[in-house]
Amino acid sequence: MVGTVLFGLLDLRYRRTQLLHADRVNKVEEVVAPGYRLRPHGYPAGPPWLPFLRSRYYSSISFYAVVLFLLLLLWIVT
Repeated sequence: MVGTVLFGLLDLRYRRTQLLHADRVNKVEEVVAPGYRLRPHGYPAGPPWLPFLRSRYYSSISFYAVVLFLLLLLWIVT
């Protein structure tokens, strides 16, 4: 379980860096081609049926949350 948490934190840090680069790319895109957008403005960052989970980190967090839940369940059962 500790390994899952540590890998989750590492993945969140990697995702943060990735999103910072994506924001920089968006700024460059606005300068180079101001009328062009790859994604429409207001593009949802998560599943529409779970509005409280809409986050830019959703894909990273959800995987490790499921693994951690399954490990806890396995620990309780055994």
